[in-house]
Amino acid sequence: MSAGIRTVSKAATERILGLGPGRVRAFVAATVTGTATAVVTYRLLRTGSLSGD
Repeated sequence: MSAGIRTVSKAATERILGLGPGRVRAFVAATVTGTATAVVTYRLLRTGSLSGD
């Protein structure tokens, strides 16, 4: 997972500096952040569910 975090931070740094990340790095960064968002959302939604489910 640390490789994914490094890729996201590198892509963000390149974007901030005005360089723009490469296509592959941008794709990997979008995939990592999208997956992390989905996991967090799922866990938040499941936290409030009944224990009998």
